Amino acid sequence: MSAEASASTASPDVAIASGSGFTIPLNPYMADCHPITFEGIQMIRSYADSKHGFDNAKKQRILKKQEIINQKKRIKGLKEQLDYLLDQAKDSPGSEDLDEGFHSISSKYVRRLRALEKELKKFSKKLEEMRKVLAVLKSELYDYLVKHDTTGLVAAGSTVDLKSIPGFDKCFDYFYNRSLQRSPQSGHGSAKAIRL
Repeated sequence: MSAEASASTASPDVAIASGSGFTIPLNPYMADCHPITFEGIQMIRSYADSKHGFDNAKKQRILKKQEIINQKKRIKGLKEQLDYLLDQAKDSPGSEDLDEGFHSISSKYVRRLRALEKELKKFSKKLEEMRKVLAVLKSELYDYLVKHDTTGLVAAGSTVDLKSIPGFDKCFDYFYNRSLQRSPQSGHGSAKAIRL
């Protein structure tokens, strides 16, 4: 039996166009990616994993910003409490020790705040680099999918709109959701994120 004959007997929801003139039977999940070529599917997978990594990094940056806000609130509250205590104890013996203790504790919190702000700045820079890489991946993926369109429904445009590609949404969702399942937050391993 020839390759064409065996491919034609495969269930249509299991066969993907390979770009070489005949279909290759793949796992049932690949039906979500029909009519995209196998190489296009691999590019979508890479893009989905990178997008998941980027989205995860954005969430981490939001958490870091919140941590900074909380640290500033702690410092402000501590300063208000210690100012009150210093004001109450200014005429008592040992008030200099209290003042010295305040500055020691205060500087510890301020150092932590500065470290958090430095981390956020570094994280924001990394996130911007990830955004640029993701934009390049998206553009390359779009160009590839337009060039290798097997449906005749896709026309190249000036705007990179992956949603206009038949089969893209379901295929992307499949791989993106797989990345979510493998991410550390879900306890199923680690996702393939962009590492810059």
